[in-house]
Amino acid sequence: MIDSSKHQGQRKRLVDHLISRGIKSSSVIKSLLKVPRHLFIDSDFESHAYLDKAFPIDSNQTISQPYTVAYQTSLLDLSETDKVLEIGTGSGYQTAILMEISKNVYTIERQHKLYRRTKKLLSQLNYHPNKIILCVSDQGVGVADSEKSKIFDRFYRTEDEETRSSKGTGLGLFLVDHIVRMHGGKIICKNNTPKGSIFELQFKK
Repeated sequence: MIDSSKHQGQRKRLVDHLISRGIKSSSVIKSLLKVPRHLFIDSDFESHAYLDKAFPIDSNQTISQPYTVAYQTSLLDLSETDKVLEIGTGSGYQTAILMEISKNVYTIERQHKLYRRTKKLLSQLNYHPNKIILCVSDQGVGVADSEKSKIFDRFYRTEDEETRSSKGTGLGLFLVDHIVRMHGGKIICKNNTPKGSIFELQFKK
């Protein structure tokens, strides 16, 4: 896997653009400069990797727009010791960004193909989350009771179109609500719609 000086220069230009849009967190900026986004998309579309836009990946999902990743991660206000639960591993790019800041990252994915691909990729890039979980229903299957009982300081969920339009609470929302009500914390959510909004929910312990 190649991360050339050309790639690094493209990342620097992207990060400069994000700074111009208001991204200020030094830890987020450092993470964005380090994580090779081009390795998280198909190599045939590498030229799109450092544009500030979302891009399709497997299983009808997308790798999020860099500004969205930067802004949401900034809102999390992570410290190195925070325990983070990410709902929706996806390409693994956001997971890697989180892991550059906190080493206590747990991440859940419900798409088998993405789960297998991303788990392998993260390992190849030397990112080792505390746990990558394959969740196969909206009833919490795939998360052992011992995992549910852990106290998470931060929650991160990117909501895709399928989850947003599905009946009931949806997989991610079910799990997050369950844990939040027990332990408190913070959730950063994005509505992935044409007029998508980013919002923060905080709960007192």
